[in-house]
Amino acid sequence: MNYILDAYTSHDTASRQFMLEDIQLPYGYFHEKIFQFCDCSYYSADWITIETLLTMKNCYSLDIGENWLSYTDMNRFLKFWTQSEVDMFDDYFNINMEEDIPENELFNGITRLNSSRFRSPTYFVVANSTQRKRQLLIIWYEEKKLKFAAWSPEDNCQDVNGRDVFFQKELDALKDVERQKELKKKLEENNNEEEIMKEIRELNEKLLELEVRGKFSIIESS
Repeated sequence: MNYILDAYTSHDTASRQFMLEDIQLPYGYFHEKIFQFCDCSYYSADWITIETLLTMKNCYSLDIGENWLSYTDMNRFLKFWTQSEVDMFDDYFNINMEEDIPENELFNGITRLNSSRFRSPTYFVVANSTQRKRQLLIIWYEEKKLKFAAWSPEDNCQDVNGRDVFFQKELDALKDVERQKELKKKLEENNNEEEIMKEIRELNEKLLELEVRGKFSIIESS
C-alpha cells in the first residue's frame, strides 16, 4: 500500500481523487500523504485511528465509511479542529456513525450553537484561530453519517432548493460569546469595572436578539 501511495502522490495531488473500497489495511495504518488529495473516499476505514485523522490538513473533502471511531474520538477531533492553525478541510468531512449525535459526548468542553432553522438539528462551532480562512464548522447527522462542513463569509452556499444560505449570524453570535467570556475573566481581575459590565450587558442583549432572529440557542462549555 505504501508503494501505491508513494507512486500516486509523487506528482501534484491537489486536483486528484483517491478512493479505497473493500481493501483491508492493518489497524493504525498511516501514510503521510493519506489526506493530501482533492477528494478522499475511504469506504473500508477500519484502519483509521483518531491519531491518523488529526493529521488531516488542507484536504478539500473526505468521506470515511465503516470505522472504529467513537463520538469520544470525534469530540477530540472537534477540540483539535478548533485549535488548529490551518484549515483541516475546505468543503466537507463525512464519517459513518451508527447512532445519532449524543450532544453531551460530542460537544463535551466545547461551546456550541444549536440551530433549528434547518430540517435536521444543526450545530455550529467556531475556531479559536484568526489565521484560518474558514472559521465556522457546521455539524449535523444524516443518513447514518456525522457530517461536517467548513464555512467562511466569502463562501457562496445554497440549500437543496437553490437558495443562498449564509451563516454570518451564527458566526457573529459565537464570537460574541467568546468575547463575553474574555470580559467576565477581566471583570474578576478588575473587580466590578463599570465599562466591562456595560459591554457584557450590551453583548447579552445582542445575543438574545440574535437567538430569536436566528432560531438558535448557545450552549457554553463548562
